[in-house]
Amino acid sequence: MHLLIIDDHPMTCAGLQSLLQACHPDARIDTLNECSDIARHAAQADYIFLDMHLPDMVFAATLDVLTPWIHRVILISAAPEASAVALARQARPDRRPRLGRQVGTPGPFQPTRLLGRGSGESCNASGQHRMYLPRRAV
Repeated sequence: MHLLIIDDHPMTCAGLQSLLQACHPDARIDTLNECSDIARHAAQADYIFLDMHLPDMVFAATLDVLTPWIHRVILISAAPEASAVALARQARPDRRPRLGRQVGTPGPFQPTRLLGRGSGESCNASGQHRMYLPRRAV
């Protein structure tokens, strides 16, 4: 599994990366602290953890870049905004051609699949970040 964390706070990236790596030692987990080259990284990721408040790109523009992979995006934020979540839920992958390397669709988001160890155990995250999953386009 390949995961991508995009957050401008290095400590948030490190904490989430450590949690996910502890639950999935074989997973490849990349982190980005800015929006440069996100399309290339997103094209290779099975899931993308995206901070809703990145200083170097407006959220709507970030969503536009990530539209081909929106079904893989999990929003994270210390201060989630309902309007931003609604905007992400309206994004549709069929609005733009896919860019970069094709990756098989991983299916619906299942927290136990990402955070579980396979033996029924799960890793619990505590802290100020909350995760939101955009609804799948039908």
